[in-house]
Amino acid sequence: MRSSETLKEITIQIPEKVYPSPEDWRDEIIYSLIIDRFSDGREDKRPLYDPKIHYENALKKDGGKEWAAEGLRWQGGNFNGIASKLDYLKNLGITALWLSPVFRQRAADPEAEKFGQVNYHGYAIQNFLDVDPHFGTKEDLKELVQKAHERGIRIILDIVHNHTGNNWCYKGYEDPENLNVFPDFRIQEREFGKWRTEKDDGIIRGENDGVWPKEFQNPDWYWRKGAIKNWDSYPDFIEGDFFESKSLKHAEPKVLDALIKIYRYWIQYTDCDGFRIDAAKHVGVKASTKFCNAIREYAELIGKKNFLLMGEVAGSEDLAKQFLADATQAGLSAILDINGPPRALEKVIKGFEHPFSLFTYYTAKSNLPLASHREIGKYHISILDDHDQVWRYPEEGKARFSADNPFDQQIVLATGFQMCSLGIPAIYYGTEQNFDGKGNKPHFDRWIRECMFGGKFGAMRTEGVHFFNENNPTYQQISRLCGVRKSEPALKYGRQYFRQISFDGYNFQWPDRKQMIVWSRILAGEEILSAINTNAESKISAYVITENELHQQGSKWLVLFSNCLKEDAQDIYETYEINNYKALKITLSPCSMIILKRI
Repeated sequence: MRSSETLKEITIQIPEKVYPSPEDWRDEIIYSLIIDRFSDGREDKRPLYDPKIHYENALKKDGGKEWAAEGLRWQGGNFNGIASKLDYLKNLGITALWLSPVFRQRAADPEAEKFGQVNYHGYAIQNFLDVDPHFGTKEDLKELVQKAHERGIRIILDIVHNHTGNNWCYKGYEDPENLNVFPDFRIQEREFGKWRTEKDDGIIRGENDGVWPKEFQNPDWYWRKGAIKNWDSYPDFIEGDFFESKSLKHAEPKVLDALIKIYRYWIQYTDCDGFRIDAAKHVGVKASTKFCNAIREYAELIGKKNFLLMGEVAGSEDLAKQFLADATQAGLSAILDINGPPRALEKVIKGFEHPFSLFTYYTAKSNLPLASHREIGKYHISILDDHDQVWRYPEEGKARFSADNPFDQQIVLATGFQMCSLGIPAIYYGTEQNFDGKGNKPHFDRWIRECMFGGKFGAMRTEGVHFFNENNPTYQQISRLCGVRKSEPALKYGRQYFRQISFDGYNFQWPDRKQMIVWSRILAGEEILSAINTNAESKISAYVITENELHQQGSKWLVLFSNCLKEDAQDIYETYEINNYKALKITLSPCSMIILKRI
């Protein structure tokens, strides 16, 4: 199918039938993936990863130089590959799939590649009305959505409306050696240079030249003020470029209207169920309000009454709070917890920080007017690992949770916290297989974007082996956790309270580092209690407070999930009355978790 060259060729219609939205996105468990790195559908041609045989096999050739270089190149994942793994995802417990951007990227440029300007990730759009040929065709994408829906899996498209790829250059920066030189942001507009074209003459002749659709071939549709230097200061973060990518002028109504029409078209064409909105904060609240409300109105018109609009608000915690507080006004359904929460979750689960660093994100003070013990969960997408890890940048490089971690079980504990706490949980691909990518400069991001399917940039520093192992204990335990969340309304909608613990049964206190963290979810008188031992080497026994008025001495609790050692496991727990408290006595093996529900 030929892609349209102008927006005039696009007609937005009402489809005869659409896949319905969920009543509440807290019912869903999201899985995010990078299309190029997930699957090419040819895993049957390669062996399944065996750590005893394949670990770091790519380093044996040349010390890993070629493997590292492959991290900046296209690897071959595609739509059909994802379709071939839908059962793998369904068996894990996934109900919504967040795809990296599908749109046609700036064509490969050998000069740009020298500076790491590669576009496998999808955030450098060259044609908003076509999919990237590396992934397949528009028809392949549509078929993927249909196949996912047949299995009860919703599809969320990652969209970019803040900027385009490096489709043109500033005057004075036309030469290829200037591809890695970005003029600094300034208040005054800079002069347009030329479009990037295959013949390097600035004349747009074909689909690989400049930018498409044609409406975007207007230099006045871009701010043209140079690259952002201060990522949290106005007007830099609104009007500046993302390094080599070019920021669109959302203050111009024609630009915003064009983007609205483009993304309404993709809803109509694909029947997708939501958008993850890249760089939402850089568009600003005013433009974001108009964009999101226009998208939501169209989705409601065609019958998708709860179309997900989750925004990325990176950097400043205060700005993230502002977007969260203005969620209704700005039209966002929720924001991604990409700033402090994933950092705190990792540090607390590993025993490196006091639990209060995590608990504080669940208070009214942290969440402004939207925070209640129950409703705040609607507005947060809870993550652990993700494709950017902005909270680590640049001091810590980039590293997955399991990097340099001898305790494989801890990734289960962190995911368990996601499943049992406020928010909509999102799992990053490879988490269920203990991916352990880690690296620093140059080009940080590649290290946490490994291949699952066995490309030349495979996880665990491998090549030629795939990682779709449903017998992996981590996969199986996360699958069990997903099942518990889906079956228990209190874990999705309940109020949340962190609990004090006692080692002697009388003196209750908040836990410290490397101790047991405990919290309850309560919904209409039903309490589910979750506990994690954040000490990876020592067993912990403690009394744990429960909701006093809901329980009686001797009331019984059923185990919904436990990965304790056999000698520490119990089938039933009993309520004690101690010093006017109703409490449970829990013993957790090192690095283990339990979920309990009163019978």
